[in-house]
Amino acid sequence: LYAGQTILDGDVLYRDAFDQKPPLIHFTFALGLVLAGGSAWGPWLLELLAMATAGWLSFRLYRPIHGRAVAWSVTLIWMLSLANLLERGGYTEPFTLPLQFGSLLVFLKWIEAPEARRWPILLGVLAGGAFLFRQNHVGIFVVSFVVAMLLSGGARRAGSWLRAMSSVLLGVFAIWFPFAFYFSVHDAWSEFWDAAFHYNFLYTSISQADRWGTFIFAIERIPWSYVILPMWAGVVVHTVRTRSLHPGARTSLLCVALVALPLEYYLSSASIKRYPHYFILCLPVLSILLAELFAATQRLPGRMPRHRNLARVALPVLILASLLSLDFGKLVKRYEAAADPLTDSGYRRAIQFVGQNSNPDQTALVWGADPVILALADRRSPSRFSWLYPLMARGFHLDRITREFVDDVRANPPAVIVDTAHPYFVNLDPRRREPVVLPDTVEARSLGPMSPIIEEFLGMVDREYVLIDSFDHVDVFVRRSEER
Repeated sequence: LYAGQTILDGDVLYRDAFDQKPPLIHFTFALGLVLAGGSAWGPWLLELLAMATAGWLSFRLYRPIHGRAVAWSVTLIWMLSLANLLERGGYTEPFTLPLQFGSLLVFLKWIEAPEARRWPILLGVLAGGAFLFRQNHVGIFVVSFVVAMLLSGGARRAGSWLRAMSSVLLGVFAIWFPFAFYFSVHDAWSEFWDAAFHYNFLYTSISQADRWGTFIFAIERIPWSYVILPMWAGVVVHTVRTRSLHPGARTSLLCVALVALPLEYYLSSASIKRYPHYFILCLPVLSILLAELFAATQRLPGRMPRHRNLARVALPVLILASLLSLDFGKLVKRYEAAADPLTDSGYRRAIQFVGQNSNPDQTALVWGADPVILALADRRSPSRFSWLYPLMARGFHLDRITREFVDDVRANPPAVIVDTAHPYFVNLDPRRREPVVLPDTVEARSLGPMSPIIEEFLGMVDREYVLIDSFDHVDVFVRRSEER
């Protein structure tokens, strides 16, 4: 949200506002702000629209293959599963969902007409968009391309591979070109690479033990996947043993799911940050297998004539069990948060304080990792580092960026500083300031001590700022010259 606002203010993404996400999510949020007249509701509504579009595409995908009942049931279950995965919002994954389901529809069209060039071009457009939302979102697109080539027989001809690949790349470059032009015009390629790639590489090095732990974490967040994963393993074993695949849309989709499921879990767990929303990526592939399970259950009455009545209730029981595995309390809280993204009362009061005790032409600084405070208070940070994890990232150029941060704050002192009491950051109140000991958790392993240069900033806070109020765990400081 904050980066979207800076774009509308004329700042250049990454050069003037650091963020580790690729650019498309920030321009999407900027569009939402424009459509809503600057209100935070705009990006929220675009997120809802993206999820609703994904649901519509899901229904269109499964209805011709499995019928309306299965299509409605599967779509309802995976959409409600978002309650277990979404928290405060502002994520890239909901925007990738319609691209993923769209790619599956394009994949089926390509299978039907392998000589038509428009389908691989469109697949490239969707894949390029997903990459610009986040780099690890491309799993299902890569698998769809490979499976389409194998099923169409093109894999045996080098010319077919080259034609298909050139068509896909044409689509990718079509959506990448405006962003390449933007960074070229503003001479911001190095900042873009530094933030969206170099910084991200630093916390994708995850041990195998942590990856397995993350995998279990993902399964727990999508409880009905406990049934899907053994089913996936069984289908893989059966397919390998029989080496037979019947042609058709249903089998083609199943092939994509068999290959893409482990890949999506792997890509979703690439980060050492164990956040639930990362695993939204797995929902489209899981839904393919869930649809297959429901369709097989729907056929039971014809295959079990002696137990027809029992077979008829199997599908409703499966649907009900899937729904009961979800946390509807989180779903309610999710949309309560849409009206007030910061349900934390300390944050709400801090936002009000910043707005009341500074002017729009003054800056404010958040000590921690929550630039949404700045966004909702409509204030700008004195530095492009509006959230401060980069100042602690192991392997990042800490001395250089810390010097940049300190110099920016000195050149444009903030009227208000908000200390969010983040456990990874030293307390700004000198009476409570103690060395930080980072926990040995997956989330903290990419972080380390700050550069000693940060002591210059802490000294500036001690000399020039005074703690004026505390809201729950949130402290607010003002400049001594601004003290009321």
